[in-house]
Amino acid sequence: MTRFLRLLLTGAGLAGAASAQTDASHTLDALLAEVRQLRVAVERSISIGPRIQLLLQRAQIQQTAVTRLSRDLDDIRSQIANASNEASVSEKLLADYSERMRQEQNPAQKQGLEDRLRGFKLNNEAAKAREQQLQVRASEVATQLQAEQSKLDALEARLDALDKQLDAPPRL
Repeated sequence: MTRFLRLLLTGAGLAGAASAQTDASHTLDALLAEVRQLRVAVERSISIGPRIQLLLQRAQIQQTAVTRLSRDLDDIRSQIANASNEASVSEKLLADYSERMRQEQNPAQKQGLEDRLRGFKLNNEAAKAREQQLQVRASEVATQLQAEQSKLDALEARLDALDKQLDAPPRL
């Protein structure tokens, strides 16, 4: 009977050792998989990090260009409003002085009104020409602004894609 007991204990010990070996093997496999995932995550961070920094700097530069063009466009539009207002004022003065000149009987006074009228006509034409030039310039700047904004949108889309890559689980 003691022999049977010894045999039973020895068998149980071997079974326990085999079970411990299996558990250790599973633990080792799990640790190895975790190390591999960490390696992939570190490699991905190392490769994506500089790309993100570069894209961020480019986006900042692009944002500066968009801001500058937007400010320029606002300034030009303000100048257009001023030129348009100036043209309106000179047109009203032209109408007033034309009417006064028709009613004036004194030749000396009439001559003075004609001189002023010519000056107002020149101012009116200059204001209209300036307004037209500013309209052309505003159109050019608006086109540039749209192009620069498209570039900024593309950079932001690339940043979003890189951000999603960082959020994605690592591939082994």
